[in-house]
Amino acid sequence: MTRNKVVRIALAFVCLAAFALPLAGQQVKSSPGIPGYLDPQTGSFKPAAALPAVEANTAAVVYTHGTLVFNFTITVASTFPSGTNIYCTASALTYSAAALAAGGEIMESATVAATRGAGSAAGTATCRVTIPYSWNEAQAGSTVNLSFGIDAVGPAGTLITNSGAASTRSTSHPIGSIPLPAVGATTTETITATI
Repeated sequence: MTRNKVVRIALAFVCLAAFALPLAGQQVKSSPGIPGYLDPQTGSFKPAAALPAVEANTAAVVYTHGTLVFNFTITVASTFPSGTNIYCTASALTYSAAALAAGGEIMESATVAATRGAGSAAGTATCRVTIPYSWNEAQAGSTVNLSFGIDAVGPAGTLITNSGAASTRSTSHPIGSIPLPAVGATTTETITATI
């Protein structure tokens, strides 16, 4: 490398360093102090107005919880092909006026297989549906609407009729409304139905 090239490269580095120094002075440095500005007309320091304190959202979401238990006793009056299973479904619906206005509601449901009777109890079935719940009290209403459904499902998974044809055989009914249960309560409903 010739001497002229070395001088040019060194001169280029010096120029770059000279341009970089003013930029380095523009860096914001975090140091303790009072935020504010220097008033150019009076030459005095003016402290910045204090920002309003941000309040933490202290409103905690409150939940109510408990268990709904539905005891089914079913009379099996329909004739079903061998291998037919009976399923019990229980549902609970609750909402507040504010939640309903906002399009929200709370819906719970559960389904279990019934136990078919044998011998002299062959025309019966029983099941117990349990629904543990935890509901936001702002969404839950003062009442809970309960309902149930019973389905007969054939061996191939199809719902069946009295004649055994692949079709629908089910029943569903409202139970009624109950007051919102106390926190931690177990509420039991007894259902007697025929399918």
